[in-house]
Amino acid sequence: MIRLVLVILAVFGVSGCLVPSAPVPDEPSLPVVFGARVTDGQLRLWTGTPCRRVEQVMVRFSPGPGGRLQLTAPPDRATEFEFLTLDGPYPGGLAVTEPLADGFDWRAAKTVSLTVEPSEGAGTTAADIAEIVDGSAQHPDDSYYFEGVGWLNPEQVTEQNGKSLLTICTTDPASEPELPATFGARVTDGTLEIATGTPCAETNGVSLFFRPTDPNRSDIQLRMFVPHGSPPVDFDRLRLGEIPPGMRIDRPLPDGFDWHSMESVQLSIHRPDYHRDTRVDLAEVIRGSAEHPADMYYFQGAGWLDLAQAAEQDGKTYLSACRE
Repeated sequence: MIRLVLVILAVFGVSGCLVPSAPVPDEPSLPVVFGARVTDGQLRLWTGTPCRRVEQVMVRFSPGPGGRLQLTAPPDRATEFEFLTLDGPYPGGLAVTEPLADGFDWRAAKTVSLTVEPSEGAGTTAADIAEIVDGSAQHPDDSYYFEGVGWLNPEQVTEQNGKSLLTICTTDPASEPELPATFGARVTDGTLEIATGTPCAETNGVSLFFRPTDPNRSDIQLRMFVPHGSPPVDFDRLRLGEIPPGMRIDRPLPDGFDWHSMESVQLSIHRPDYHRDTRVDLAEVIRGSAEHPADMYYFQGAGWLDLAQAAEQDGKTYLSACRE
């Protein structure tokens, strides 16, 4: 997903670890909702549409302490997630990493919310438990309550998604820029090179997320950052295996990692101003690099450009990673 986000960075001075806070999203254009119902006395939750490459699921009840259930996929794994029965069994290898408190009665809570990570959606809206409990007996087993929308079956959700509602894993169409947002990538002497298109000022860190072709594997991350107490840097290019000036590696790639076998790579630039987390398919990068001069990069949606062309076309045919 191409999103425009505001990232605020926090640094733990003791550990020297750079920890970006959660992005502050724009207000979604439609209600972001999930489905809930009671079947045979069990609370069932439904994302509305499948959520892919999910690593973590969180169910929160409010008010009341102990009303949080967290499920996590095995290390380096992900799963497709859609339906959840509160008491289990849980799908896709998800295991309980934070259980509900002993004796917790979800029926005594007022609302329940469902979130998954990572997600291309725009958030979630808590659902009213009284409506879920009271309405379930009055609606067919395939109908779920969507807060502020009503009781919908799968056919109705499919018809309304993107028109009157957004499921929690659906990208908000209003958040998509009119031009493709991207960065440049190429292969030189077997090494992946990345260019932002135009410089990113005041950069505190850079992350690459390599996506495996296996949908049940999570993204593989390389993270570099400016050490605590050091000034931010200007960033515009990266050669895999080298560290940008003024940064150090916080999270290295695993030993034996082969980026050639990955499906795509996402570039995330940590800075106090706006930036876009954008993804480029690696198949075209690998295929096309041998067919284009060494100073040209593949900008997904814009084609192969040299850096002068990239600077000239930024804002006209595409949006670079740090262009506001």
